[in-house]
Amino acid sequence: MKKEKSFSTKLLVTGNHFEKKFGNTFNEIIQDKLKIDYKINIKIGGDSAGEIAKYFSKQSEKVSFILDQKFRPDLVILLGDRFEILSIASISKIYNIPICHLHGGETTEGSIDNKIRHAISKLSSLHFVSHNMHKRKLLKMGEKSNLIFNYGALGLNDLKNFNLSKEKIEKKIKLSINKKTFVVTFHPETLNKTTNLTISNLLNALNKFKNVNFIFTCPNMDEDHAKVFVKIKSYVKKNKNSIFIKSLGKQLYFNLLKIIDGVIGNSSSGIIEVPSFNIPTINIGDRQKGRLQSKTIYNSGQNSMSIYNLISKIIRRNIKFKGKNYKKIKKNKF
Repeated sequence: MKKEKSFSTKLLVTGNHFEKKFGNTFNEIIQDKLKIDYKINIKIGGDSAGEIAKYFSKQSEKVSFILDQKFRPDLVILLGDRFEILSIASISKIYNIPICHLHGGETTEGSIDNKIRHAISKLSSLHFVSHNMHKRKLLKMGEKSNLIFNYGALGLNDLKNFNLSKEKIEKKIKLSINKKTFVVTFHPETLNKTTNLTISNLLNALNKFKNVNFIFTCPNMDEDHAKVFVKIKSYVKKNKNSIFIKSLGKQLYFNLLKIIDGVIGNSSSGIIEVPSFNIPTINIGDRQKGRLQSKTIYNSGQNSMSIYNLISKIIRRNIKFKGKNYKKIKKNKF
């Protein structure tokens, strides 16, 4: 879009992209040679609902200033279901700017993102969804059929463009992948408020696998994320078979998925992107409940034994998959 001559595109970057503890991921945008036209750099004061509400308010004010004083676009394009995105959608609507929403119509019953996503969709005029089932959801919500387009999950378009060698990957993450290896990403549980208990149970389960590598990445910026940070860092410090990387970045993450044995946690990536790499996902708890799932997804309860049993099963059976699994909708239970 930046290269298109018939219209001008500006990129606004906000959220935890400018937070050091989340990896200062704005640098990944710069490395992709994309110009950041507007930055909203707000430091979040804590991980309570009150602090997140303050963040929402401050960001809304800054978005309003940009739209009022800097740049008034003819269309705002937003992706996903984050509270930061709802802030931008709300202010854009007040300025009567049409909104294009990517990945609407999906369902995640175990998090507040579910209602946030639907709210953004209702504020939007144009929709690009990742599945016909999601299009049907938007139609039921009253959106117009001729303004909804199913182009699939756009993040999967360039999977074949990531071809780092195993040696280069190991050098970048400073870990030798000479045994079973899993990526672990756990986000706060924003509805049932069991974040502290579930992350403790997850780490207790992982602690039983001393001959397996675990690569932890950051939780997102939701309420109670600090609790997840503290427990993960403490665990990694005590376990030599584990490392913590704030952000793998898309290139390293996709390359890593080609050579590891699976992912563990409750991230949407385990549902949307990981199945295309033919490795299993252990999806913990209800955060992603309601999403379409391929046969590569194994749903686990929040207790240690359920998580432990699934990891053991995948390691014992050396589970791998073949074909285009994202087309096969099935739920695995153990």
